[in-house]
Amino acid sequence: METRERKKRKMSFTTVGGSSILTIFAVLVFVVFALLSLSTSKANASLTNRSTQSVTDYYKADLKAEELLAQLRSGLTPEGVTIYRAETTKNGVKRIVAENVGYTDWDEFASYSVKIDDRQELQVEVLLNLGTDAKYQVIKWKKVYTGEWKADDSMPVFSDESSGMGGIVTIDE
Repeated sequence: METRERKKRKMSFTTVGGSSILTIFAVLVFVVFALLSLSTSKANASLTNRSTQSVTDYYKADLKAEELLAQLRSGLTPEGVTIYRAETTKNGVKRIVAENVGYTDWDEFASYSVKIDDRQELQVEVLLNLGTDAKYQVIKWKKVYTGEWKADDSMPVFSDESSGMGGIVTIDE
């Protein structure tokens, strides 16, 4: 009789121990998934904040560029704007040569840039006709990267010492 009770006690202990180990393992898995979810949500929040700031900065620069264009269209010359005025040829044609490009039948060519952030700017080029025939044409309205470019040479992709690629291979027939 005594051996039966020992077997029952032994069986009940292993049954309880196995379920405890399974429960602990499940809790650990849930904790790992919770930490991964937290990390992902924090990264998404950071990306959203940077994206929002980037868009806000761009539209602030865009608004400033629009204000400068409005001043140009009204005949004013805002600070920081480079203006090339047309010269009339002997044939009576108005001609502007600006930044190595020629334009005809326009009074002025204006070029300016508005800073977006430390590494980007909005570059604008506009053709203008003033007076009774007032009109304008935007030649360029472009976001340009102005930061310093740094090459990533941490991985030697192409090198003189690479095995199997030792120069030019010629085939003699």
